[in-house]
Amino acid sequence: SHSDGFLCMLTRFGRLKRLPVEEFSSVRPSGIRAVALEEGDELTSVKMTTGSNDLIIVTAHGRALRFQEQDVPTQGRAARGVLTVALGEGDAVAGMEVVEPGATLLLVTENGFGKRVPVEEYPVRSRRGKGVLTLKEAALERTGPIISPRMVSEDDDISIMTTNGMAMRVRAADIPSMSRYATGSIAMRLNGDDTIASVARLQPPPEEQ
Repeated sequence: SHSDGFLCMLTRFGRLKRLPVEEFSSVRPSGIRAVALEEGDELTSVKMTTGSNDLIIVTAHGRALRFQEQDVPTQGRAARGVLTVALGEGDAVAGMEVVEPGATLLLVTENGFGKRVPVEEYPVRSRRGKGVLTLKEAALERTGPIISPRMVSEDDDISIMTTNGMAMRVRAADIPSMSRYATGSIAMRLNGDDTIASVARLQPPPEEQ
């Protein structure tokens, strides 16, 4: 039912808040405060979970932390959440995904590089830590920071949008599956000073499913 499960809300500074979906069963037309943010922080990912999922947090500079959602205590709406991934200087959270068995983690960078990494390459750790490399730091100068992690299956299509308003649709299977250490390949060729703005996962149309 719609009242089962949890909402996991992650901020750019790495604070994660988990609360039961039923907390939102009677939302006023003006809305309710769902999470308290410290100055300069912002919400970057909101995911529905079952209560027993694994989560992966990916940072802009190429770290990834996989942990069990039960590591995160549930809190009331006024709480700020708990700290998760330990961010290096200048780093920030790029996003969070719910782990799907057999899926791959799609990583697309600001300069249009992309790769898919099998979820098995990410060991389960505790929610506090630096995580593991998912893009070599030496490659960042060429690739730019990671913009958007997305959990994808081979059948999905991916929509990539740029800051200058260009859009491209590509099959997930056409983005190569590589190791955590690989730089990736060009997923979208960019003109001039254009950069990747967002990446969305598109489910295949019904006749393909």
